[in-house]
Amino acid sequence: MPAGVYTKDVDGRYTSTNDNRNNFTEESPLGLTDAEIQPPEIADQLRANDLAVMEQQETLVFEEQFVTSTGTRWLLSYKTPLHDEAGQVVGILGASQDITKRKLAEDELRRSEDRFKKLFDNASVGIIVCDLIRNSKGKIEDYIHLQANKAILTHAGIKENDVIGKRCSEVIPAGETAPFIEKLTTVLETGTPYSYQPHFTSLGGTLEHTPS
Repeated sequence: MPAGVYTKDVDGRYTSTNDNRNNFTEESPLGLTDAEIQPPEIADQLRANDLAVMEQQETLVFEEQFVTSTGTRWLLSYKTPLHDEAGQVVGILGASQDITKRKLAEDELRRSEDRFKKLFDNASVGIIVCDLIRNSKGKIEDYIHLQANKAILTHAGIKENDVIGKRCSEVIPAGETAPFIEKLTTVLETGTPYSYQPHFTSLGGTLEHTPS
């Protein structure tokens, strides 16, 4: 939807709007304030944003909520102060773009990330998330540990600060790192997970490792 453009006076009353701005409400808001057409908590925030623009006398950008006939919408609003010939602030000019779809997508992504984090943290199997390190020829030569869940720390008998942000070769001796790199390369080239049980003398035990 194209941006809705509008002006308000110092008291917050709409003095002009374009057709796109009118699409946000069933009736024209001309002569009305947000307090007369919006729920109190939303109207208060809109008014606070307008006052900030007039007090600071500069263009500000806000993410604002606005209740319409189709439900609550999210708007990305650019607001700038209006001045009279004497340079006195007489109101604001605003342009608001509907960003509801983007906000809903962000909320869903956040919920998805929260679900992943809960599964990751509470999984009974050890999980490590890594970032690959390649040499000048593009060959994988090591990797950095980005995340490790509680299970892998318990199984391996290590602490989080012993592994996070460190290369595999810093945690495990070079002689024991090679199988990891080999299996990771195979998984990336074939797209097929691979499971094996290497023994780590540095960790004093055997772990089942499934790169994917």
